[in-house]
Amino acid sequence: MIWAVTFNPSRDMTFYVEGSWHPATICTARSVYARAGGKGNNVARVIHELGYPVTAVGVYGGPTGEVVQKALESSGIPVLAEIALGDTRTCLTIVDGDGRVTEIRDPGPSVDSATVERLLDQLLSVVGPGDWVTLSGSLPPGLGVEIWPRWIGALRARCRGVLVDTSGANLSAAAEAKPLVLLPNRAEWEEVQLADIRPLLITDGELGALWYPPEGPPWRIRSPKVPVKNTVGAGDALLGGLVTGLGQGYGWDGALRLAVAVAASSVTSPAVADIDRHLIEALLPQVTMELEPSATSR
Repeated sequence: MIWAVTFNPSRDMTFYVEGSWHPATICTARSVYARAGGKGNNVARVIHELGYPVTAVGVYGGPTGEVVQKALESSGIPVLAEIALGDTRTCLTIVDGDGRVTEIRDPGPSVDSATVERLLDQLLSVVGPGDWVTLSGSLPPGLGVEIWPRWIGALRARCRGVLVDTSGANLSAAAEAKPLVLLPNRAEWEEVQLADIRPLLITDGELGALWYPPEGPPWRIRSPKVPVKNTVGAGDALLGGLVTGLGQGYGWDGALRLAVAVAASSVTSPAVADIDRHLIEALLPQVTMELEPSATSR
């Protein structure tokens, strides 16, 4: 089982408009997608589509929280939840005809540390030594960065590994707790300027990803060229592919190749973190790995 944690889940609305989109104008959407969102829920959906057992873990509140939980459950993803007092947030993405993406992010309801501690207790009571845990995204108002070392430290001894995708001060706090692997993008990693953190997988847009293994030089993982429709959620797809590959016993190399192929598949869809298993199978042989001499050791 993989337990995909979202501290700040959302209902994600994606609007696709014709031509160029500009502020202070009236636009008509040609299509609209609504999804159970938050980075961890995107990860859970990818894992489920890849055929591996997964449970979505998160804090939900109000009518929107009920809608998000029902959306997950109706798609076949069970939910382990704790109840928040405020209403779960709604986030908006606008994709125009030129491929430009605008994201509007609700910060979410305030959540206190006692609520997430109860959620952690629930998770610790069910997680097993053969399981994996992913921790993704931002924290809602009311929570401090101490959540990351608390969760990583408590879970690391109970499962196969904890994988983390976050940014800013959250990334720095998570790195100190030494999860199995961190998965920032290049901008997020350069912002925190940490050193000697391994294993580390840095996503790098069209260039693929940089892999810093537990020991030895870094590797460049090159992604196949694909038509890009929406890059939002590609990092979540990468994490979903990586943890699924590890869960299936592929080892690092096999899991990394799967992760990059899954991420490449996701950007070809107009929906967020949507994947195509047939396309992934076609892309896998095109994923290459080579030593990255230009990257400095970390």
